[in-house]
Amino acid sequence: MPSATLLQLLGVPIEDDIRQQLLSDLNAADFPITDWESGAVMKTFVEMITRGVYLLVAKLIPVITAGGFLNEADETWLKTMLAPQGYNLTAQPATFTIQQATLTCDAANGPYTIAVGKLIAVTLAGRRYTNITGGSLPTSGTLVLQVQSEGPNDSTNPASNYIDGANTMTALVTPLAGVTIDNPALDYTPTTLAGVGPNQTVLPSRTNPAVAPGSGTILISIVTSGQVGAATFQYRRVGFAGVATDTAFVSGGYTSASAAIPGTGTTLAFSNGPSNPTFVAGQIFAISSPGGPIITQGRDEETAAALIARCQARWPALSDVPTIGKYKLWAFAADPQVTKVGVATDPAKSLQTNVTIGGQVNPLSGTVLANVQFYFDSRLGLAEKAVVTTATTLFVPLSGFVTVPVGTTAAVQAAADAAWSTYIAAIDIGGTAKVSELQRILGDAVKSVAGAAAQYDTRSLAFPLVANAPVPPDSTPVNLAATASQVLVIPSPTDPPGGGLPSQALIWYEA
Repeated sequence: MPSATLLQLLGVPIEDDIRQQLLSDLNAADFPITDWESGAVMKTFVEMITRGVYLLVAKLIPVITAGGFLNEADETWLKTMLAPQGYNLTAQPATFTIQQATLTCDAANGPYTIAVGKLIAVTLAGRRYTNITGGSLPTSGTLVLQVQSEGPNDSTNPASNYIDGANTMTALVTPLAGVTIDNPALDYTPTTLAGVGPNQTVLPSRTNPAVAPGSGTILISIVTSGQVGAATFQYRRVGFAGVATDTAFVSGGYTSASAAIPGTGTTLAFSNGPSNPTFVAGQIFAISSPGGPIITQGRDEETAAALIARCQARWPALSDVPTIGKYKLWAFAADPQVTKVGVATDPAKSLQTNVTIGGQVNPLSGTVLANVQFYFDSRLGLAEKAVVTTATTLFVPLSGFVTVPVGTTAAVQAAADAAWSTYIAAIDIGGTAKVSELQRILGDAVKSVAGAAAQYDTRSLAFPLVANAPVPPDSTPVNLAATASQVLVIPSPTDPPGGGLPSQALIWYEA
């Protein structure tokens, strides 16, 4: 008997085909079948064998065979066996969002001792957080806490998409008399030392106390080791309005007690820590403004497509010569908040590679940027250089009309929203959003709710910022392409025309 091909092994026969083959084999062997009524011995035997062969050939063999190939493997098989055993990579789990919140007690109540895990706060969107730090809240005083989302992030479910901004955490589910809560915006995030965590030896403040700092990230790289006044540093500015993002670190001089960073509205104060030298060559500090309230942004569970991309970059990363695969794998490994990576050789600087990173919420924080930059600096050779920058965002607005079967709107919208979120999240930096995919997603959503024969209509679907939509039904929609430094994101309903998910941005009818 000839060996089965891969296509045959991956094929899934139906039970009728298996049953017919069994009957043909029995007939070819001149096996007499005289009783074909329900419960008859031979019929029961054929049905039993049919079911057993079906489970083996149609359910088990294709899964086992596909399990050896990244693009064919079942998602569960991929994440639990193929990736960890074949590529030594583990799928990134969904993570929690951590925010900074402030409790305020009035003059008629308190003091209170706040234990970890005893308070539950809720945002205006109804998402809940529990305190993971505690402390003493005095009468007529305040207490700054860290609060963690009630569950891991899931951007396909609005109730679990923990992207609550400043001043949205306004109520306590576990109330205390005279106590209010808020998650205000701050001038700066806590200073972070890449690869280590929060650090107090570099503290930012407003250069002009009356003027808020610019919005962006400052990276401080220590050039020579030493204490304050002896160590030297360089800086990079990323994302500040009116200031070109530095394409390399700029010399900042000595770590004097006060150093203003041009164009950022920020002055840094350096102070000695318990170790000597406090500042060590190669260290990278990150400061971002505005500061919060999100300290750590939760991310979704890694998709199969994202894990496959990491696996495919595994072997190129072993090359002694830098490859795109190596840079991508390193960026993913440096910080779990990185979910998208763009790599390009600098057109003007020899041996410099520009790495653009993106995540679930963009732009990524200075902490993530510093972690990735430090990861590269610690591994590249002396002649190589990587400059890491966070991707800028490009909204994907929607316009158009959708007609669905009567009584199905809510269910179709839910399915379309989830699928559209997944689709946009999977587009890499510099990728393209396609109107044809929106059409497919809407059609699949209708069929999943109302059946394959259900009638629906989609008209004038477009990205209004690109196609100046709505477009006539007979025109060709224009796709939305990001640049090499942009990441596509779904805007909120309050953002430019067409903001929001399909359920929010499109016009829906029933017929």
